[in-house]
Amino acid sequence: MNNIQTNIILLNIFYLLMILFGIIFDLFSYPLFIIPLCALSLLLFGLYLLSALTRPSKDPLDFELFFNHLDCQVWIMQTPVDYLWANSAHANFYGKIPSAFQNARMDVLLDKHRCSIWFQGHQKAFESNHRQTHQVWIHNDRKQKRLLMVNRILFSSDKHRPLLLCSAIDITDRVVIEENLKFSEERLSLALEAVKDGLWDWNIETGWVYLSPRWYDILEYQMDEIVGQMDAINQLQHPKDSQMVQKILAEHLGGETEFYIAEYRCRTRNGNWKWILDRGRVVQWTNDGKPLRMIGTFSDITQKKQHERELQQAKIAAESANKAKSQFLANMSHEIRTPMNGIIGMLSLLLKSKLSDDQRDFSQTAKTSAISLLNVINDILDFSKIEAGKFDIECVRLSISRIVNDINNILKFQADQKKLSFTCEIHSSVPEVLFGDPGRLRQILINLIGNAIKFTNHKGTVSLTIDCLDQTEQSARLSFIISDTGIGIPDNYIPKLFDNFAQLDASTSRKFGGTGLGLSISKKLITMMEGTISVKSTVGKGTTFQCIIPLPKKAKEI
Repeated sequence: MNNIQTNIILLNIFYLLMILFGIIFDLFSYPLFIIPLCALSLLLFGLYLLSALTRPSKDPLDFELFFNHLDCQVWIMQTPVDYLWANSAHANFYGKIPSAFQNARMDVLLDKHRCSIWFQGHQKAFESNHRQTHQVWIHNDRKQKRLLMVNRILFSSDKHRPLLLCSAIDITDRVVIEENLKFSEERLSLALEAVKDGLWDWNIETGWVYLSPRWYDILEYQMDEIVGQMDAINQLQHPKDSQMVQKILAEHLGGETEFYIAEYRCRTRNGNWKWILDRGRVVQWTNDGKPLRMIGTFSDITQKKQHERELQQAKIAAESANKAKSQFLANMSHEIRTPMNGIIGMLSLLLKSKLSDDQRDFSQTAKTSAISLLNVINDILDFSKIEAGKFDIECVRLSISRIVNDINNILKFQADQKKLSFTCEIHSSVPEVLFGDPGRLRQILINLIGNAIKFTNHKGTVSLTIDCLDQTEQSARLSFIISDTGIGIPDNYIPKLFDNFAQLDASTSRKFGGTGLGLSISKKLITMMEGTISVKSTVGKGTTFQCIIPLPKKAKEI
């Protein structure tokens, strides 16, 4: 029992005595006598109570009730191993009651490991006679706890016996958070170092910006040469890029974009310009929803920009060379075609004159070769014009039946030589009068039907079917289907069938001839007419091409 509790009990006893005296004196009718007696007694007891409350306590455990309500551990040691007292938190930490620690030995209450850890701290505090602070790891409930321990020397009331006041706070969670934070910072630092990016952290409200060491390295500045303020950083931007950067930043701060991404030039310490890729995002807002904090990265992309410029220059050079090549081929093809027409004309006249059988065979072979050569030249000429962008589609009146009749006259002889069944069919739904480029439409059909005849074996069939899929007052959408029973096309070759100079294989070119430009030119012409072409084929059974081409019903440019 402490002094305060004792004084309270004595005061209560005194009040009871006063009441008892009052009753006795009242019974004997001594009212005047009790008043000074009570006053004197109260005065004496008050002086006693005042002296009891103000004199120093001889019991170091007067504040036991107060310490038992603290969450932190508190205990008092008489020696490095002898407890005097411990509060509830310290006792609960070891699963014991506080009374077990009163005047008890530490090596009896605790296991060897814990006893050793506490003993070292106690002994240092007793020896130094100064306040000691240190952290220790203690096992508790199969978990490791990190405790912050503070030891301080006190003296008993006689000032001869030193006591050690100890306290400990559980800082395990704080230590784990600090370690995780340190690990995250190290990982972020390593990641930024690996990609050689700088880091910036902008407080939008104050304008202060944290810049990582790598940020300064990129621009070749020392860390004390640039003030961490956004205004100072903006002054490093190229004048021609600054307005663009501020616009992109304003859009992000206004919530219009998810990320802030800008490429701009930035001045280095030596006055040179580096291309920078700046990326960031708002990560914190004020209570009223305004951007408060923004974090981002700062990357040097000067070398990348240089490569892009070189690639662009190479592309321009390649396009110019390709255009010059196409122009050259177009000119050469034109120059070659003119004399070829003269050769074919002269051979035709020669065949009409009186010739021996051998002379006629020679002349006919020369004419056939000249015509084949002219077809190759025409393909090259058309391809070169398309590549050079000098190929135009006409829009004049045409007749589908007349085009089909011309095709039949041109290809019927080739089909008859191979004893093929060649048929052409025009459905009644096809309008008689349409507008377009009859020459290019004829060229497309001759290329496709010519291939069908070329790749169809003797006594096979080749057919052309023309139908109107749908029509309006302005146009009609025609379907041209060319089918054959030829050698077919493998599935893996169909995707590259319309590539320039495409051939099924080397043996195909040697056996059937051709430049490999026919289908490529046909597809380009169909595309220029805003149409489509598709193919279905089975090896050994034949191939079907379908061209869908819209043709206007009135004269206009396509």
